[in-house]
Amino acid sequence: ARNISITAALYQTPGFNPVTDLSPLMIAAWGTNSIIATPGAKFNSLSELLAQARANPGGITFASAGVGSPSHIALELFQQATDTQFLHVPYKGTGPAVTDLIAGHVQVAFMATHTIMPFVNRGQLKAIAVARATRHRVAPNVPSFVEEGVRNFVDEGWYGFLMPRGVPTEVQNKLHGEIRSILLLPDVKANLEKIGLDVRPSSIEEMRLWLQKEQADFAAIIRKNGIKGD
Repeated sequence: ARNISITAALYQTPGFNPVTDLSPLMIAAWGTNSIIATPGAKFNSLSELLAQARANPGGITFASAGVGSPSHIALELFQQATDTQFLHVPYKGTGPAVTDLIAGHVQVAFMATHTIMPFVNRGQLKAIAVARATRHRVAPNVPSFVEEGVRNFVDEGWYGFLMPRGVPTEVQNKLHGEIRSILLLPDVKANLEKIGLDVRPSSIEEMRLWLQKEQADFAAIIRKNGIKGD
């Protein structure tokens, strides 16, 4: 869902602005990304990866799902936070990037923890670290960024609901309440958390403020690095 904020920041005339043209309703759940490496990578931890990247700027290939994709923006923010430089290799989607990671054609990437762990558990990929303060329940053996000494970077993606601008306030409030009740049903919440999502329903205003902050942060990193949309 971060794509809507990236699109608004990336294109000069995107045709819409998610902060002004859509009505935020609720951030329903969050997913955390991890740094994943090809099985033959010569590093086994985030600290080792960072040491090698600093010793050889641009020498480690870092895949993304494409120029301006959430994984590309995450890479730029990660480099800024850790004072490193990788060689960005953009793909046309996550699938081709995963295929080349498994084959060893690229070395590392940010991937959604809850979707990539089956590949890690089969030995097809190597999990380096979870990009948050604590370990993730679907990857209990993978250290967090904070454990590895990186305290100023988190890479999470949200899943939520928005509506067209102009929906009456009473309708928004009714929908918000109904969706929140459904998300907090024990079986619904348990199933979402089982696949690796954190169910944390926001208020309408909390989502509005988050979108404003997210768009501003993404716009700043896009301008700083001169990123242009495909």
